[in-house]
Formats: sequence, C-alpha cells, structure tokens
Amino acid sequence: MNHPHPTASRHIPLALSCIAIAAAAMAFGASPSSAAEADSEVYISVPAADAIEQFRFFSPSKLWRDEATFRIDAPGRAGRPIDRDELDLTLTLTGPDDRTAQAPVRFDRPRGRDGDDAVPREAEVTIDLSDWPDGEVTVDLNIEHDPDNEVTEAFDDPSSQQFRIVRAKVAAIAEPYREEIRTWLDDHNRAEPIWGHIPQWSNLAAALDNPESPYEGLRGFLLRSYDNPQLRRKQPYTLYIPDSIDADEPMPLMILLHGSGGDYRNLIADYAAGQRFEEHPMLIANAGAFFHQEYRHMALNDVRWVIEDTKAKYDVDPDRIYVQGISLGGRGSLELAALMPDTFAAICPQGIYGVIGDMIDPATAVRETDRVATRLAARVDIRTFLPNLINTPTEIIFGWYDRATPPFHALTVDMTLRHAGATVRTRGFDAGHNITVPEYDWASTRKWLLEHQRNHEPRRAALRVTNLRFNRADWVEVHALEDYSDIGDVDAHIEEDSEALRVKLHNIAAVTLDPPFEYEHIKVNGGPPLPAPDGPVTLVAGADGRIEVGEWETPADEAPTKRPGRAGPLWDAWSEPVVYTWDDQGGGNRRLLEISARVSSRWDMSFGDRHLPVKSFADVDEETREEANVILFASPGRLAELVDETYLRYPLQAAGGDGDDDEAAESPASWAEADLRIALLPSPWASDRYLVVVETTAGRPFNLHELGWWDNGLRTDWVVAATRDGGG
Repeated sequence: MNHPHPTASRHIPLALSCIAIAAAAMAFGASPSSAAEADSEVYISVPAADAIEQFRFFSPSKLWRDEATFRIDAPGRAGRPIDRDELDLTLTLTGPDDRTAQAPVRFDRPRGRDGDDAVPREAEVTIDLSDWPDGEVTVDLNIEHDPDNEVTEAFDDPSSQQFRIVRAKVAAIAEPYREEIRTWLDDHNRAEPIWGHIPQWSNLAAALDNPESPYEGLRGFLLRSYDNPQLRRKQPYTLYIPDSIDADEPMPLMILLHGSGGDYRNLIADYAAGQRFEEHPMLIANAGAFFHQEYRHMALNDVRWVIEDTKAKYDVDPDRIYVQGISLGGRGSLELAALMPDTFAAICPQGIYGVIGDMIDPATAVRETDRVATRLAARVDIRTFLPNLINTPTEIIFGWYDRATPPFHALTVDMTLRHAGATVRTRGFDAGHNITVPEYDWASTRKWLLEHQRNHEPRRAALRVTNLRFNRADWVEVHALEDYSDIGDVDAHIEEDSEALRVKLHNIAAVTLDPPFEYEHIKVNGGPPLPAPDGPVTLVAGADGRIEVGEWETPADEAPTKRPGRAGPLWDAWSEPVVYTWDDQGGGNRRLLEISARVSSRWDMSFGDRHLPVKSFADVDEETREEANVILFASPGRLAELVDETYLRYPLQAAGGDGDDDEAAESPASWAEADLRIALLPSPWASDRYLVVVETTAGRPFNLHELGWWDNGLRTDWVVAATRDGGG
C-alpha cells in the first residue's frame, strides 16, 4: 500500500498477534487443530509461504466457472532452493462418473525479488472442466519420486483435497442476487491469505440453499457487493451481522477501515484474535482502501457506496453510523469524517499518522503568507480540516510504544480537535501499534460509539473546503470560493440569547446558512448587523469584497478549470470513471508510453484486476470518451498540439514500475534530469469530464504514483499552478 510513513509495509491489522492461535495443518484443505476448533468455520490459518517445509496447494471450494485454478507453493526454507527442472509434479483430478484430468506443474512464478530467494516457488494451474457435471471432485498433487534424486525423495505427496462443482445451484439463484453470489464464490476460492487466514465463509452454503432469497436471515460474516460504476464490476465488502442484534429495529452501522497491507476481509481475519462482536452489537461493514489512494477518490467513493448499499439492503439507523480504523484506516477515518461531516455520528481513529510539523492549525499559516509551498502543505495536512469535526465526537486510541505511528501524531490531533472546540476523548495504552486485549477491549469503543447519535441541531457549524465536491456540513453549504488555490473557511454559531448569527468567512464567494434556531440579525467577520431573512440565508461576496445577503447561481461558463496560475479539479479527474491511454502516434516512444500507462493505471487493491481500464488511445470509443475521464500518455510535443497555453512543468523524480511490466520501468538511473509535463483540461467530448495529458522527455517509462508530488496533489483536491519568478 502506498503510504507516507516509513514503516507502512509493516502495519498490522486489528488485534492479530496478541493471542496465540493454533495454526492449521500445512495443506489448505486440512482441518484446524483442536485449539482453533471453535473458529474453524470462520477461517483456516495458514503459515507464510516461506515457512512451509512441504509442498502445499490451494483448491477451489465451490466452483461455478468452467475453469478451475489451483495454486501450488514449493517449500521455501533457506538452504533448500527448489530447481524446477529437478521436479516432476502432476495435478490429478477425479470427479463424477469417474472422470479424470491431469496437468503438469511448472514453478515459473518467483515469490519475491530479494536476491537468492527469488527462485521459482509458485505455480498456477488452470484446468478446463466445462463438460464436467456438478458433484464432488478430488484433487491430488503427485510427486514423481526418484530414488536417485535427493530433492524428490525429501518431500511427501500432500493430502487430497475436495471441492464441489455447483453450477446448477448458482443458476437457480434469483437473478437479482446471482452476480453477487458469484462474486462471493470467487472470493471464497481465493488462495491469497489475509494476515495468515483464509476466510471460510460458512454462510455461503446456506445462501446457496435458499435460491429465492439467499441472504435472508443470515447472521455472522457475509460477503456483500455492489455495482461499482468506476471499476465497472461488482465490488465486494465484508459484513458482520451479530446474532445478538435486534433486526426488527433500525440497526447501528460501523464502517471498519483496515490498515496498510490489509483489504476488505480484515474484519473476518481479526475475528481470529478474539475480537468478538456480539457485545454492544452493530452491523459492521469492512470497506477496502485502494492502491496509491488510501481512502481518497475512488476509495472514498467505495466507502460511500458501501454505506448506501448496506442501507439499501438492511434497516440501518441513519443517525447511528460510525467509522473506526487503524493506521491507514485511522487516518482514513479522520479524512472521511472531515470530508463528509454529515455522515457519521461518532468516529474512532487508531494509530494515526501523517502529522507534519509542530503547528496546531496549518491553515493559519496560509493567511500569514502567500507562499505556494505553505498553501500546498496546509492542503495536504489533515489537521487543516479537523475543525469540520466539531459536531462529530471522536475517540482517539494509541499505543505509548507504537513505533509505526508514534503517539505524537495522536496527541497532536487531540490538541487540534480540542482547539477547534470538538468533543474528543483520547486513550493511550501500554502497547505498540497492535493494541488488543487485555490492554484495549474493542467492545469499550463500541459501547462509547453507541452513546452518540447525529446531532441535527448544533448551535455551531464549521466547514473548511478546497473542493466543492465536499461542500456541506450541518447547516452550512458552500457554493463558490474566491480563490481556488486557497482554503475556504466558514465558522458560524448562534449566540446563546439567539439575537445574532455570528459568521466568520475566509475565501468564500457564496455560502448558504440554514441554522435550526431563530435569530434576529447576522454579523459577518465582525461587520455591522445584516437583516435576518425568513428561512435560509445566502451570503455573497460583492465586487468590492464586502459580504452581503443575496442569491447565488453557479455560472455554467465560470466553472473552475485548469489554467496557468489557477487551480484545476484534479480530485474530480480521479473520482469518476477513468481510462488510461497511450499515444498511438508515439513512433519509437509508443512502447515507452504504453508501459507508463499500464504501470500508472494500477490503483485498485481490493478485488479482481488491480488496474483501471487501460488501452490505446485509438481504441477508446465515443461512448467511453463521454463517460470517462481520459488520461493520455503522449509523446513529446503532442501536448502543445492540444494545449495552446503554458502548461505545468515538473521535475521527473526517480521512479519504478510495479514489477508487472518491463525491466525498463525499474531503471531510474537516467531520469534525474528529465521533465514531466502534465495538463488537466476540460474534455473535448463531454461537458462534465476531463482530459489529462502527460508527456515526458525521459527516454524510459515512468510511473505517476512514484512521484512524490503526485500523491500530495491528489490529497489536496486541487493542484495549484504557480509562476515562480525570482524564487517567489
């Protein structure tokens, strides 16, 4: 997971390592040991691939597709490298009607890239079973033992495994649920463990046995999914429904955000560490972060859609929706709540990171200086937007010995929230990053969350914005900013005697206020009283800079676009459907541009293909151009053909690929002096879409995500175009 903290790759999930859990046998299909018997229907524990001493393989469980895919792991202990040419392994299937199928196993997929350990230790075998009937299939991995070969004699044949072909059952599922059940089955057949666990999804069998309404009455862990318009596929999430919850009444909902390296299955994996959810019950939905986005842009949309999907399928109490997250999810819970302050009744971030510098409120520095660097820093810093949480109670959890996300991050956020006037309680424990029982009982947080409901009548409302995609909080709605390279700030409250609505505005061109209390007059920025109209009041900045009561309609031809010296809607470009393309007219650079587009398109970590759509520019049809934002990797000079104004010019930093493509994408030696040029333009094909043109003079492929400013730019919502004259 792309993560600004240096220990990101070591972040661990909620409560995974503090309770001893007996591991399952080496083979995936083996039964768990007696110590884990109580949890055997929830997950199977599997050791890390580099810790096994015998061959193991992973079979499907319930197959609805025509092909079955199997993954085989070779022993990986040091001192026992496996030469694929010395092994003769065969996968054998025996099924209904005594049908059989065989396929050779070839270890041609290195696991890792660290020197001598990069030996072939993974294999994947796919077998066509399209003409096989439903029924049970037995799978064996057979080793051809050779008495003269010490390598083959050192390993035993793994135990047989079984799976069942269930095409008829899936075909019988009612059409509204069929694709969702198929998504659940595909996830059930995933061989990739999460934190050493493979979910068993025991509820799946009950769902298949109730074809007319497969999810009706199910409790415990479920896999649900919704139609994601950006990824154009079913996007899954884990849902836990406690046995103890009263489903006849509106139910509270908590969104759980995982840490770096996890995914939307963290909820079921964390169950293995003893974190039961029956005490202080609530629905718990586990959303997933996205590669290089954390919980922003498409990932933020994912959380919003998970909430909406859960509300559509279950009786959710809209006034009791909460969010809790650890590490990556700890920061994510703050950002989500700050951008969508009307959504959550209370939040609980744990293991917060990303606090930079020693100031409490970075936005105040922007008002003292106009330096571009200061503005960008303030737009990146989560503390700038924490005043949006003044009506969202926040519990901060941290470990005093946390080296991954040290306590000063949590304590600084605590001070910032208190300084803004928010309700906050902070609890530190004598533990590290992985806080769990007995130090910290997660049920205590659920109890605290349930004490809060959304406050629909707060006397004070505050909102800071840089992007009008997120322009509402309580009874405040911002319509326009004066300067889109700056931060808009609204702080409004009703006096206790209800005589005045006092408002402080910074960089606001138009805002509507609709407080739930009556008042006699309005005072803006300490100015003279303005009359109080009946109903909502809209404040507009006049030509002379004075604020007055008026009306506002956003002029269609004045919507903010990318121009020199002015901000452009970079957030929007990656918050809607996106297609990555490369320039067909690139000549000798065509392959370079294609690799760059493919590597840069790798965003999604949650499920299925991890790349956003990517294709040649010539292959983008008219419908796609109208529906999606187009990212064009162009040859030098092409940008000038499309943009007749000065465009931004950035230094191209050393960057590498993700290991999926050419070796050239991992060779940054000659990149130091190269230039990367980017322009964000209104789409010539659709009024509400964008064209992003990227070109470079570098002679090698490049990955946008490896540029330090790139992720910061996406966090800030808008990239600031600045002319630097004499160091200004």
